[in-house]
Amino acid sequence: APSQSVDVDRQIPPSAPVNNEEQGIFRLRMNVEGFQPNDLNVSIRHGRLIVRGKHVIQAQTQLSQRLTTSSIIDHDEDTEPDFVKKEFRRTFVIPTNADVRKAHALYYPQQQLLVVEIPFQNLTMSSQRRNRPVQIRPM
Repeated sequence: APSQSVDVDRQIPPSAPVNNEEQGIFRLRMNVEGFQPNDLNVSIRHGRLIVRGKHVIQAQTQLSQRLTTSSIIDHDEDTEPDFVKKEFRRTFVIPTNADVRKAHALYYPQQQLLVVEIPFQNLTMSSQRRNRPVQIRPM
């Protein structure tokens, strides 16, 4: 079975399929710069591969650094921490003959790269579609 790769890097247009004849696998490569494995969620639902990322950085600021004019500031916000949040969701259609039971995801920290691989199955088994989460393994 031919292989399909989807590269989602800065240099390659999103969802650009690349065929790799010898491996018989669907592969998604995604640049996830700024995200750690515990910030990422990979799942398969209704024939789609869904990759989500959510990273929140919270910092408690010193009250002396905030404005103190009580007529302008809501007092509830005085105790609320400042934060920065990055979030994304990408969805990809997977081939009908992909064996979603054998899907796996790898995280390469040096390249900040997420790779999801789903081998192709026998055509006789292609009707067995399942929804499932995909665990991300750090490399």
